[in-house]
This record gives sequence, C-alpha cells and structure tokens, in this order.
Amino acid sequence: METQDHKENGFTIRPSSTSSNINKESSVDRPLLAGKVKDAYFAYRTDKEILPDKKDKKAETKYEYTFYKLDRSIVSKKLYVIVKTEGLKDKKIKVSICSAKEKVLNDVDAAIKLLYESDELSEKELQVNNYFDNDSISNKGEFKNQTIFEVTLKPKEDKDTKTWKDTIYKSTDKKASLYIKVETDEDGVVYEGKGTDNKCFLYEQPFELYSCYCDRDMSEQEVKDMVALLGKTKSLFDGLYSQIKAEDKTYKKLADELNAVFKKYEINTCNRKAHFIAQIYHESAYFGTATEGGAGKQYELANWEQRVKDLQTNIDDITTLVPEVNKILTTVQAAALDETKSQIQEITSKISTDTTLTKEQKETIDKYKAIFAKEWQEQLDQTQSKIKYNTKGEYVIAKDGKKDKPKKSGAVDQVATIKAHKNTKTGDGSRYKGKGLIQITWRDTYEGYFTYIKNATPIPEAIKNKTIDDILNRKDDDMSQLLAKELFYAVDSAGWFWKEFKKINDKADYDGDTIVSYTVGGTVMQIANINRLTRMINGGINGLQNRTDNYNTLKNNFFLIKSTCINVDKIK
Repeated sequence: METQDHKENGFTIRPSSTSSNINKESSVDRPLLAGKVKDAYFAYRTDKEILPDKKDKKAETKYEYTFYKLDRSIVSKKLYVIVKTEGLKDKKIKVSICSAKEKVLNDVDAAIKLLYESDELSEKELQVNNYFDNDSISNKGEFKNQTIFEVTLKPKEDKDTKTWKDTIYKSTDKKASLYIKVETDEDGVVYEGKGTDNKCFLYEQPFELYSCYCDRDMSEQEVKDMVALLGKTKSLFDGLYSQIKAEDKTYKKLADELNAVFKKYEINTCNRKAHFIAQIYHESAYFGTATEGGAGKQYELANWEQRVKDLQTNIDDITTLVPEVNKILTTVQAAALDETKSQIQEITSKISTDTTLTKEQKETIDKYKAIFAKEWQEQLDQTQSKIKYNTKGEYVIAKDGKKDKPKKSGAVDQVATIKAHKNTKTGDGSRYKGKGLIQITWRDTYEGYFTYIKNATPIPEAIKNKTIDDILNRKDDDMSQLLAKELFYAVDSAGWFWKEFKKINDKADYDGDTIVSYTVGGTVMQIANINRLTRMINGGINGLQNRTDNYNTLKNNFFLIKSTCINVDKIK
C-alpha cells in the first residue's frame, strides 16, 4: 500500500514506518484486492491565491487550500465534507449526513436534507480525487484518494431553517448530533468506520450542530477560528508588557475561561458575546497582554500633587513677573503684553535680537520666557505626548480645570479623583494600573472585585481566609498582580466589570449601530450603542473604530447573528 504525506488539521503529517509498510519494495506494485473508505469528517477551508509568474504568459492563477477538521458548528454555516479513501481512484461514492444518538432533526440513523450548492439533497454522489484532478489547485497532490465537497448546514427554505434552529434550541442538549455515512456500489470495499457495516464515521463522537452560540460553550477550535477572523493576534499573550504565565497561553485555556465567564456573568447570547469579545480584544491589545503599558504615573497621587505645586509656582511667577516685563516693554517699545496671546510670540514680536537690555532686564525676560517654554507630560507618563502652556490662563486651567465643565479635569481634580479611588500610597499608580482583559484600574476597583469573588462560590483557593487588606497589601505579593499573570483572574475580572460593576449586559442587547441616549458630563448625547459601551469601559472613546470593526466582524462573519441567532428578534 502506498503511503504519502497528508495534512491533518492544517499540518503536514508523514506516516511512520510500521509493520504494514516494511516490505514496501515487494508490494508496491501489487494491486489492492479491495478499496477502502478510511475516514470522513467536516472541515473548513482557507484559501491562498498563488499568482503566476509574470514571464509565463500562459500560466494561470492557482489556489492553495488548507482544511481544518471541525467537531461542531452552527446552522447555516458553509463547511466541507472530506472523505479519505484508498484504491477507489475515479470511483464514485455516496455520502449522507445522518442523525445520531437522539431524534432532533430526524429519526436516529435517518439522513437529513442539506444544501449542496443550490440543491437540497439527502445524499450526495461524487467521484474520488475530485480535488486531485483539479489543475487550478496548486497543492492538489495532498488530496489524492480524497473526495471533498461543500455543504451548507441548513435546508433550502428559510422557514425550514428557522424550524431547525427552534427545534435544536429547544432540544435537551440544545444541539443535534450528526454522523457521516459513506457508501459505494463497488464490490469488496472495506469500510473503517462504525455502525451499520462500518460505514458510519463520527458515529461514536458525533459532529455537534447548534442553532447559534446562545447559551452554550465555545470549543477550542471555535475560539481559534474567532481570533483568526479578528486577524491581529500573532500568538496568545506574548505582547509587550504581558505577564501571563506560560501554561495559560493556550487556546484551550482561553476557551475554558471565556466559557466560565459567559455562564457566571450571563454573557449568554450571540450579541452579548460579540460585544464583550469586541471590547476585551481591543483592551488586551488583541489578546496580547493583560497589563496596561507604561509605569502608571498618571494614577500616582504624589505625581499629581507635585504637578499642582509646580503649576502654582509658575502661576505665582507669572503674576510677579508680568508687571516687571511690561515695565521693560513700555520702556523699549511702548507696548505692554497681550496676556491672551502666546507669551513667547508676544516677547519675540516686541523684543528683537538687537534690542538693547540691561543684564537685569534680560534675566527678567529670560525667566518669563522659560515659564512658557517648559514642556509638560500630558498624562505624567512617558507614553503620552508633551504640551506647552502659552498663557497664564492655560496654566490656571491646567491646575484648576475649566470651571464651566462638570468634569474640570485640572491637576487639582486629578488629585481628588486619585484620593477617591484610594490610590493614596507611594507605588499605588503602578500597583493598581490597568490589569486583566478589560484593564481594571484603581485600588477601590480591585477591592470591589476581590470582595465579590470572596463572596462567590467557589472561592478561589489563592484568596481563601484572607482579608481585603491581606489581598491588596501593597507589598511584592500584592494580589492585584494575579489579574496580570493568571488567565482565570484576567478573564473573570473582565466578566465582573462587565456585569456587576458597570452593569452592561442589558446595554449589550442592543445592536452596535442602534442610536441610544447617553449622558456625558451632564449633557445628554445621542450616540451609537458601540460608542456608549466603549465610554462605559474606557472612560472615553479610545480605539472606538477598532472596537466597532471587531464587533461588526464578529456579528456578521462569526456569530452570523442576523441569519442564525435564535434571539435575533430580541436585539434592539
């Protein structure tokens, strides 16, 4: 029997030497006494376009196909059935998809009708090697002795599809179990499956068909497919600043933790899941890290208290120097400062390089100019841009905020905010900066999260018998770091923030484009729901376009909400 490389789950597999091929030289030309049907399964396909050499005008574009085996899917998805054979070159086989285990879509062992291109059939007949014989496939050699065809997991009529979804959703396990039955009219064929005459594949571990993603777990493969579709993850949690431990950097672990959070925090519909994942995918830098970048200086009380002092010093110096500068200017130019304009430009326009000044006058002017030449870190963090204040009025606003705004946002306000959030000790800025997949920030927020899970069931072992002060002890073993290092806490804290802290679930029952009312700083705004959710999580609209793109990709291309979700009529 001839052996060859083949791809399994997207990887090339080379058969090892076994007793069956040790004597290959003596048997290589011996014809098979009977053909075999070796395996059959569902898969999805990725395509890669192979452009021809420009010098070869007769060459045509080809395609490289890779197939990935699946164990579950949802109604209406287009997948492929792959049947692997041996010794059946150019023969025809008949394939049917049958109900397994319990009656849901049809009686057990009865074939169900599915959509094959535009035809609704209970059985599909094809020739073996249909891909192998296709010259437009660049890697066709990988598909020798195989039959591959597309199937859409639905009946032809929309009303029948809706009946399927309702029936599956109301069934005991909220799924239909399916297997693949393969037959041929050729004599003496050996079938290596199970069930009737060994013609049934996936018989003992059936393929699972769900109405949608509502009220169910996602498989490891589904999470992989979802992340691949979002398209910006190179490898899990290997991004800048990531501290997630090595054993947690797997799709199996991510799927387990997401599923646990979906149940625990009632993120249980397709639309809620799409919104939640769209937001945490952005917040975690595409599942690259669970730690906010930078040193957290913007959350450090001492830094903002020093900022208040520095700004006040500059304001006092300006107040003192303005009369002296105006005295100099009126002496040499007969023109005082316009304090509403940029003071550097004012000085430059009124005192040229050839203006004669005494030593004392020059020192006064240089001191005044230096105040407005100073650059300030906008957020007290190296990751932020630098700015200059051009007038005394701008310095006052930087210190005291805008008096006519509900959120004044000056340095004095920042001090009050930091104190309100309990970041009161040295090192709290770095200690309680954003962590977890939704970037929980501030000591009081960490207190809220750990208080919640201390009263939940089961209580995580790491915090049993510990007080909040023990957990957040401001020492090297402060447990806020668990959200940055362990995937359980990174994902669970995001679920807590979503449902318990911000109470977002009911807002996630709206489509991202739906216009809603939202109050910002005392002003009622009419904005898209995705904008509202972003503000509730981020505090602003940082990354709004990316979050919007994430949601739309998930809604339209992964969850297929409009065409498959059982709860689509409940989306507002």
